[in-house]
Amino acid sequence: MDNQQGKICELDIAWLAGFLDGEGSICMMKTNANRFRLNGQPVSGWVPRITIANTHKPTLERLVFIVEGLNLPHNICWRYPKNSRWKESWHLSAHGMKRFIKWADALERYTYTKREQFFTARCYCQSRLQHCVRDPLTPYEDFMLQKFLTHKIPQRLNALKV
Repeated sequence: MDNQQGKICELDIAWLAGFLDGEGSICMMKTNANRFRLNGQPVSGWVPRITIANTHKPTLERLVFIVEGLNLPHNICWRYPKNSRWKESWHLSAHGMKRFIKWADALERYTYTKREQFFTARCYCQSRLQHCVRDPLTPYEDFMLQKFLTHKIPQRLNALKV
């Protein structure tokens, strides 16, 4: 039987990357050893997270179609505001080093504004996964983490100067 989900084309991947560039975020979350585990072992440190949030349901349906077609791991959460003037919203997210690398493999070359974040976070993740993630950061990992955490500020300041 053929794939019932349909085929994902390069245009779909580029659309997803563009939507992530404009509406999404790539960040590093500081983790708590009591909450996060890798292979059953507690882990503290920094973990990448990709998030796309919006209120438009057809956009979510299109995102899910592409993300599932690419077999990218993800979670979807809904927000139902108590204030009747606010809209329901959703956010699609993926967090964790292995999950992040899968997203980067699929989208990095199609991104523009988030390409450096993808590259820096991917280098950090690949290095961390080569050894026990509970080990202290290597100088390279510390450099890549600091580069990721600090490179956003100048972009925001430059945008305000325009």
